[in-house]
Amino acid sequence: MWGPRRSTSPSPSSFAIVGAIVAERGLQHICFDGQSCWFFSLFWLGFSSLMGAVNYLTTIIKLRCPGMTMFRLPLSIWSLFITSILVLLATPVLASALLMNLLEHQLVSPHMAGSLVRFSSFFSPYGWTLTNQIQGNSGGGYALLHQHLFWFYSHPAVTS
Repeated sequence: MWGPRRSTSPSPSSFAIVGAIVAERGLQHICFDGQSCWFFSLFWLGFSSLMGAVNYLTTIIKLRCPGMTMFRLPLSIWSLFITSILVLLATPVLASALLMNLLEHQLVSPHMAGSLVRFSSFFSPYGWTLTNQIQGNSGGGYALLHQHLFWFYSHPAVTS
């Protein structure tokens, strides 16, 4: 009765262990080869870039010195501000292209779809054949969509 009290609630470390196991198993299903790992890692990098841009914008707008207007900020802060706005506008386009590539790269198992097919066909054109056999989910895709999305992301870097 007077000894150390035991807690019946699980410790935070047990939540971390269970979360790590669930995340590892989920990533093994999403990233089953090198190409899908590359898509997922670049998607994650884009998400972190977006969060960094939001952090910079929030800091510049909300945490200035009292009385300091936007036009009295140093030029380096202005460059961070404009770069953050560009990242906030352009990175979701790259992230959507990478997510579409990742979803098209995923396979649906034969016991769910009847035959081995791709999860989606964003980029596969209608009547796509491989060794004179029409593929299971060929159709409806636009082959130049990836090029257009990537060009929208990269065009500001090329022209500057």
